Amino acid sequence: MKFEIIEGIRLPDLVSICNLLVGLLGIWVSFLNLYYGCIAVIISTLLDGLDGIVSRVEHGGMGREMDSLADIVSFGILPSLLLLLYTQNQFNGLSFAIAGAFAVTGMLRLAWYNILQERHFRGIPITFSGLLVSLLIVNEFGGGFVLAVSAILAVLMISPARYPKILDKRVVCLFALTLIASLIYLLSGIEILMAFLYAVFFLMILYATSPLFIWRYMNEG
Repeated sequence: MKFEIIEGIRLPDLVSICNLLVGLLGIWVSFLNLYYGCIAVIISTLLDGLDGIVSRVEHGGMGREMDSLADIVSFGILPSLLLLLYTQNQFNGLSFAIAGAFAVTGMLRLAWYNILQERHFRGIPITFSGLLVSLLIVNEFGGGFVLAVSAILAVLMISPARYPKILDKRVVCLFALTLIASLIYLLSGIEILMAFLYAVFFLMILYATSPLFIWRYMNEG
């Protein structure tokens, strides 16, 4: 008996499987400790970036479909759960409404991305959104602020705003190293590494507002 599905798995698919398993682990530990649930999202972000790099080197397999299925768990369901657990005592039904909207718009965003074949992202990527929500929670921002940002991200994920695909390996590696340093800070508390966490927030703000600069540049051109 031949297991054709197993035989069709390639290296990028294995990275996606790891992403999914980390997301599943994050869901489990979130009920025990929100902090480590957020850490799981950061690790999944690094795996998602690795998946993108590997998939450009080795093609084939189940690629995009596997990646999207893993992403809805790690950057859709897990951040939504973190958001709900973090804010439910303060905001009750509103927490569920925004967490639910975040998960649904994330799913729609991934489905739409798989249909489109464009040089840019239409709507802010779910990976970005899940990471930002998790970073806000792990740094203990106010529940109301986190809910507001999550609601904005939910809208942006299904918006027509155009976000650039970062394909330059140097930029990807720079962000990955900054995120790894931030992860080490969150796990170890080494204060000298705190600057990297601020750098991650700064870079994410730049990316979130990039459609404004791109739109202005295109209009001036």
